[in-house]
Amino acid sequence: MAADFSLRILTYNIHKGFGYTSRLTLADMREQLHEVGADVVFLQEIQEEHSGRSKKHQEWPIEGQLQYLARGFWPHYAYGKNAIYNAGHHGNALLSKYSFARWENIKLNRLPMFSRGLLHGVIYLTPIKKPLHVICFHLGLTQHMRNWHAHRLCEYIRGSIDPNEALIVAGDSNDFFQKLSHHFDEDLGLKEVHKHLHGFYARSFPSLFPMLALDRIYVRGLEPVESKTLGGRQWYFLSDHLPLYSKLKWTGD
Repeated sequence: MAADFSLRILTYNIHKGFGYTSRLTLADMREQLHEVGADVVFLQEIQEEHSGRSKKHQEWPIEGQLQYLARGFWPHYAYGKNAIYNAGHHGNALLSKYSFARWENIKLNRLPMFSRGLLHGVIYLTPIKKPLHVICFHLGLTQHMRNWHAHRLCEYIRGSIDPNEALIVAGDSNDFFQKLSHHFDEDLGLKEVHKHLHGFYARSFPSLFPMLALDRIYVRGLEPVESKTLGGRQWYFLSDHLPLYSKLKWTGD
């Protein structure tokens, strides 16, 4: 069973549920995400509360964006509240078809408006009875901040996760100049899925004319099988990023 087990993964910066205009795109986003049907979804910039937008947009979900997107498809989910402001807050999220044994949100810095975090979940993979560590990240906009966040991420993984256990680290790297690879490849022995399969990082930003490779999926203990950005008119206007999708094969016992 273990040798044949595979996982479908998707990471997506949803831009707080808005595209390039003021139109709330959550309903269309939910439809497309459900159609893809990934086993585990890593979301960035998910806005769980905003007093102004919830009043302005009649279709704003009462239960919050996370439960709205997960409802009917992913029974297990977790939210890491990072950026906090007077109107509300946003952060990272994990959606999973498999239950979480545990999860926690680790703050990378403490500035309320610009706070970033790592959302770490441990998923119990019932078909193979093995744990899978999943970490959703969203790194800073400046090179100095990205370096600091990547360093903290590596420190956390080394100190908290058994190197023999399977790991997926995915999210928005904001690595405009592709200077962070040594943190993940050399320091932790992770494979970036798209680069491993195609020789280059996937271009996913901006969604209308994707030129920058910001979104990444790194793995350990899993073998990359497929990787692609999801494009087409159904995705171009939902967010400022395109989703990055991958299929991974279990390589453990």
